[in-house]
This record gives sequence, C-alpha cells and structure tokens, in this order.
Amino acid sequence: MRIAVVGGASSLLRTEGGEQVFVQQEPTIPPEFLPEVTLHMEFLDVLRRTPADVDWFYLSPPIGFGSHVPGKRLGRYRVGTDVLITDEQGDSSISGEDYAIALLDEIETPRHHNRRFTVGY
Repeated sequence: MRIAVVGGASSLLRTEGGEQVFVQQEPTIPPEFLPEVTLHMEFLDVLRRTPADVDWFYLSPPIGFGSHVPGKRLGRYRVGTDVLITDEQGDSSISGEDYAIALLDEIETPRHHNRRFTVGY
C-alpha cells in the first residue's frame, strides 16, 4: 500500500538550511488558515516517524498555488525536496493542471519513497 498526501507549502524551507516558509514570529498567513497550516506541518512530522515499511509521499505545492491563483498549463515542472522552488524573479507557482500531472506522475512512476517533495516552475 502507498499513501499519497497533498500537503501545504508552509513547512518548505525558503533556502537550503534556512527558515521555513511559515515562521511563527512573523506570520504571513491569515489567522483563519493557521489551524490547517499547523495540521499539515504536524501530519508531515507524523509521516516522517512511520515505520519504514509504510510507503508514503507528501507533495508540497508552491506558495502561488490554488484556486485563488489561476495558472496556465505549461506541460512541465521542476521537482525539489524540502526547499521552495522559485523562478528567476523569485515567484513560486504552478498551475493546477501541472500540479495534478506531477501528482499523477509520482503515482504512476514512484520516485519519492517516505519523503516529501515539491514541484514548481
């Protein structure tokens, strides 16, 4: 059995070894979303402590992802691990269509076992 989790961007690191996208001291997330953000971060920690025989992956989107950020399908994406993917202008985004393709690509051809990964342009 394989567990697929579509999570959030808040636990991603801004830079390798740097701070997380969501920083408690300077929250940039509206207060009404904090329970969901916290739950996603806690669930990722739970997954990381599961026995090795439980095969899971956790896909974190870019910051600029969701129904509030319409995007255009480009038919491509970049893959990362724990660091937020940004373009040359510092934007972190992906269209819903390309995000869905990334999720299906991982399901059809597993590359990430017992870890989180992220995608973006």
